[in-house]
Amino acid sequence: MTSIFDPLRLQARDTEDMAVISAVMQDAVVSVADMGFDADGQRFVMIVNRFMWEQSDNLRVLCGLRFEGIDRVQYRDIDNRKPDLALELLAIQVEPDNQIMIYFSGNGCIRLSAKSLHCLAEDRAAPRPACGRPSHDLASDCLEEDALHG
Repeated sequence: MTSIFDPLRLQARDTEDMAVISAVMQDAVVSVADMGFDADGQRFVMIVNRFMWEQSDNLRVLCGLRFEGIDRVQYRDIDNRKPDLALELLAIQVEPDNQIMIYFSGNGCIRLSAKSLHCLAEDRAAPRPACGRPSHDLASDCLEEDALHG
């Protein structure tokens, strides 16, 4: 049976929209080398390998995630000197004053300070089989906000 791939394309301009993007990005995997901050363009981007929860098959797809209007990026427990380090995305939350928090398993976190909320998520390739369904221990994945650095 052949299925037609309909690439995901979502835009967030408020916290409700961001909650949708967070849900579809849950358990996406990204390497440190595949994320970056363009200070001049005020843009933070990530190319993630997202698990396609919307499909019944175990599939992953490359997906671009772009945040506009970013003036500062801070990291916690993410070593930018290790470009091959793979991170598993848990959630994206919007805090007061347009602080966007991107939480990863193992207590990693990125805080984006934004002028306004504008995010675009877009699938960039055809899906491919995943090794299995993601799982993690939420009790060990703390969403604490401390010791961020930038």
